[in-house]
Amino acid sequence: MQELNAHGLPGIGGGTVYPVLSRLEADGRVCSEWREGNGGPGRKFYRTTEEGEAWLKETAGSWQDFTARVATVMTLEGSPE
Repeated sequence: MQELNAHGLPGIGGGTVYPVLSRLEADGRVCSEWREGNGGPGRKFYRTTEEGEAWLKETAGSWQDFTARVATVMTLEGSPE
């Protein structure tokens, strides 16, 4: 979630992120490992698997199409009729 915030996506909570990561892990698209914390509790770190990287490449076009359609709707919402 720190990475999402650092990349301009603040306010996305664990209740949104962790179920998605769990599903991606169950599908074999990410894997996780626990690491000891620096003076605090341990943390779970995720990384994409080879299958996950292939899936990202396959679906990138669909995501770009989706975001373009959302941008069109947002533009239409602000336009006078």
